[in-house]
Amino acid sequence: MNFPPLDLRRIRTHPLRERSNKVHAAELAKPWQPGGSLAAFLDSLPRVLASNDLRAVVSATVEAVRNHRPVVVMMGAHPIKCGLNPVLIELMQRGVISALAFNGAGAIHDLEQAMIGATSADVQEGLND
Repeated sequence: MNFPPLDLRRIRTHPLRERSNKVHAAELAKPWQPGGSLAAFLDSLPRVLASNDLRAVVSATVEAVRNHRPVVVMMGAHPIKCGLNPVLIELMQRGVISALAFNGAGAIHDLEQAMIGATSADVQEGLND
C-alpha cells in the first residue's frame, strides 16, 4: 500500500509536566514481602483504575459470603488456560464461589487439563503445519 505522508502542521504539543495524570509514583504498588499477608498486599495496591475495581470485587465477595449470598463467577477461558483451576476449585470448596460459568473455550481448556494434563496448544504452530 502506498500512503501519502502525514500532514503534521496541525499537531500541537503540550509539556508533559502540565498533563493531568491518573497514577503517580507515590501511589505505585509495593511488592509482596515474604511473610506478608494477602490483605496487606492488596492494601498496598494503588488506589486507582483496576486496583479499585479489584478491591470492589473482593469487598462485594466478602460481603456476599458473610451474608450467605451466592457468588457467581462468570469468566472467559484465560483463568483456566493460565492454570488457575486449583485456585477456583479451592474457592468453590471453601464456599466462596457458589457457581462458576465460563465459555466453551473454558470447557475445552478444563477438559484438556483433565484428559492430558496440559492445555493451550500453540495455535500458530498448528496453522503452519
